[in-house]
Amino acid sequence: MSLPEINEVVDLTAQIIPAGNIPGMILSGLARLPGQRLPPQVVRQHIGALFNGVEHLLDKAAFSAIVAGPATIIWGYQNLLKLAGKSLDEAFPDGIWQFYVDYALREDTARHVNETHGFNTILRQHQIKLNPVDQLTALVMTAISCIQQYDALLEIEWRERVSTSVLRELTQTLPDAARYAGLYREWELQRPYRRGAEAASYDYPDYRRIKFGHFLQDALRELPASVRAAWAGRMQIAEQDFARLPAPDVDFGLSRPRRIFRDAHHL
Repeated sequence: MSLPEINEVVDLTAQIIPAGNIPGMILSGLARLPGQRLPPQVVRQHIGALFNGVEHLLDKAAFSAIVAGPATIIWGYQNLLKLAGKSLDEAFPDGIWQFYVDYALREDTARHVNETHGFNTILRQHQIKLNPVDQLTALVMTAISCIQQYDALLEIEWRERVSTSVLRELTQTLPDAARYAGLYREWELQRPYRRGAEAASYDYPDYRRIKFGHFLQDALRELPASVRAAWAGRMQIAEQDFARLPAPDVDFGLSRPRRIFRDAHHL
């Protein structure tokens, strides 16, 4: 497109998304980025800038009247991506809706509702009656346990994804490649979300690690020895790289809560 045509589209986008000169600034930044792929953090920064720009210029009533919610913001950003020659599929690899769920909603409300529903369902199944204080205590202790085990949960999540991903790459030319391409999904369908009756001496991360180890052994047993050796070598390198990563203490602001709960546990 010619420069006047580009300016016309930017002006149209700015009319639909009244965020001042932010659309033009974003387009200028996009044009300077090489290639078609955008890092996820860049997409989030741009979307955040558009939301902040609109909310800064308009009060809530005007925002609701003029801007038809987040869909309009993301639509405008898609236009800017097109103008800059960037790939929409790469910018939103999981789809527009999933992006907004992760970006703005973060699924927290839905996840909390599901877990609370499951907790109450189990109480009813076992005919256990708890007063509100005891129920709240159980939920708080669950949160504390989750924070204390956070590093271990990250490690096992990493191991499950990397192990199956490496296997998928190494088995692409094998006759049963389709089975290994869907190995992680196969694990998702049987991954335990709570400890079984036989796991009294294990915490949840250890129990899940043991279960995944059994699952993986079954998958590896059917592979040629050369593929198993290549997988073991790749995993050893990946584990060394993983060990050098910085500790995730700052993620989600968990550093201070973890220290608080750790100190309380020692006391």
